[in-house]
Amino acid sequence: MNQPLVTVFSLVYNTNPKFSIEAINSIYSQTYKNIEHIIINDSPDDNIHWPLIKKYIIENDLPSVILENKQNKGICSNLNHILKIANGKYILGCSDDIIKKDRVYNDVLMLESSSENTALVFSQVEYIDEHSKTLKTIKPLNYNSDVSDLLSYFFFKNHIPAPSVTMKTELVLKCGGFNTEFEIEDYELWLRLISKGFTFIFRNKVDTHYRIHNLSLSRKFKEKLEFNTVRLLIQFSTTVYHKTILKMCLLKYRINDNLINELFSLYKSKYSDKLIFYIIKYRKIRFVSILSVFYYKYLKYKELKLRDF
Repeated sequence: MNQPLVTVFSLVYNTNPKFSIEAINSIYSQTYKNIEHIIINDSPDDNIHWPLIKKYIIENDLPSVILENKQNKGICSNLNHILKIANGKYILGCSDDIIKKDRVYNDVLMLESSSENTALVFSQVEYIDEHSKTLKTIKPLNYNSDVSDLLSYFFFKNHIPAPSVTMKTELVLKCGGFNTEFEIEDYELWLRLISKGFTFIFRNKVDTHYRIHNLSLSRKFKEKLEFNTVRLLIQFSTTVYHKTILKMCLLKYRINDNLINELFSLYKSKYSDKLIFYIIKYRKIRFVSILSVFYYKYLKYKELKLRDF
């Protein structure tokens, strides 16, 4: 088998040095040796954690490419920067997770023999907690790599654990890299790749320990995440899906008044009729406060009278 260069990147943002060092050690313990490691510190004010991580790399004479941002850039901007400077034919991330020693070898083996329209390989992951204790193993069920089935398979659920993914660098760059408009950057990329006709390989094996830090997310963060999911689904929806999407989103997600107004302003020209209909039908909101305001905006936008409904 050819052994092309593989880029493994680590993003650090106030990361516990113990987790980062475990991740770095798992990278340099790979049986596959043709690896380029890039590590970025995205927390310029961190004078506690980052110095310890950097010290470990330097003292152990590890050939990592060390980058230090002068200001916080966020995940997507950092990922796009890494894509541009990466020399590897393939690329994967390992920031505070742990990858098993044969992970890179197995991924390269599959990608080297894959078709041109294969974008990435992914696998099962094992969730671990802050003490590296196993929580559970997750894997996609009934996965079919037929590109005609991929969109429906991935549309309503992100089946791909990002830490398990190894991608073709050049292909991801050609598709535009990561979209900074969405906070669920991995899911957006998977859907975009699928929409462009690319397919994925699933390897039915656990090669990655995915570290979970905090199982309880704040309500505000959950609402933000859910709203981004709604935006994303509508962005990639087709005439086949949009009715189902609006119904599902309004039933499943907690979309408050501000988010509904923003959603309407984003998609009013394309989905206003359907959106208002499903808000009324499935959310069962009385015509007071939020809905009355939203309804008025809708009528004003469409220049319709109430009786026209």
